[in-house]
Amino acid sequence: MKSLLLFLILLLSSANAGCQESYTEQMSVSTEHPGTLITVNKQYPNSPIDGYNLYVPNSCNQDSKKYPVLIFLQGGRGVSGNVDRVLQWGLPYLILNDNSLDTELDKLQRDTFIVIMPHIRNGEFFDGEQAMRDIISEVIKRTNADSKRIYLTGLSRGGYGLPTIRAMK
Repeated sequence: MKSLLLFLILLLSSANAGCQESYTEQMSVSTEHPGTLITVNKQYPNSPIDGYNLYVPNSCNQDSKKYPVLIFLQGGRGVSGNVDRVLQWGLPYLILNDNSLDTELDKLQRDTFIVIMPHIRNGEFFDGEQAMRDIISEVIKRTNADSKRIYLTGLSRGGYGLPTIRAMK
């Protein structure tokens, strides 16, 4: 577990040295949580995206099967403020505010997907197409993610951004 965290932090901290960025590691709720949350603050050129939160199940490691990626696009309520603001509701809230793996739903929420939760400081997600490409590439390179299984979901404004992200090849 500790080696996976160190591996993720080192890899993330070496990416894109030319951009303004900082990385902070946050353990979700407690050390018993079945996943790790990493918040990346990063200004992407010509984009309203100013970072993302990355949730990786602890069972996802170099020796495990590849994990599908779920991208959660925030609603308007999360615009501006800190990157971790999107963790206060919706899917991120469900993932982080319980550490149970007792039911199938618990396992689906906390131990099935690598979850990317980008944050926008203003505007719309379709204004950040290249930033989304960069984020997806960063995560696929640095985790045991399955690049052939990328799924999308969003709330309100995030739902409005889904067609643009879906259209990216």
